[in-house]
Amino acid sequence: MKTSTTVALILGAVVAACDQRATQQSEAADLAAIDADNARTLEALNAGDWAKLNELTDDDYVAIIRGTPTSGRERLEAANQRFLEQWKDQEAWLPEETIIDGDLAFQRGSFTMTLTPRQGGDARSLAGTYMHIYQRKPDGSWALTRAMAETAAE
Repeated sequence: MKTSTTVALILGAVVAACDQRATQQSEAADLAAIDADNARTLEALNAGDWAKLNELTDDDYVAIIRGTPTSGRERLEAANQRFLEQWKDQEAWLPEETIIDGDLAFQRGSFTMTLTPRQGGDARSLAGTYMHIYQRKPDGSWALTRAMAETAAE
């Protein structure tokens, strides 16, 4: 009886260690996928490619910038096009924390951006904080579905 109890305890410990390793690997893969999604979005922004940005924008996406929400595919696409036709954007996101909980992930960080008017004029440098919410899609990929950003006091 003592031997079977010892074997059961050892097997339980092995299974727990395997589960923990699988969870860590899964979380690392999820973090890498979210980082890749961020990189694609920033690449489109920094290239001024509003068509690519619109292609990357999730159907359920809501942006809350300086307290003003924008949602709906047509409104978002028009806003992306208008913004990137008016401004050359050089933007960087610096994640400080990413928490994954099932099919949702939350990322908190800071950003910097330099906006240069395409018609000429002085560039504006901005910095602030953001909160992103990502959702796992049925195919296992991640999509940015909510974004809040606030610039630091100027």
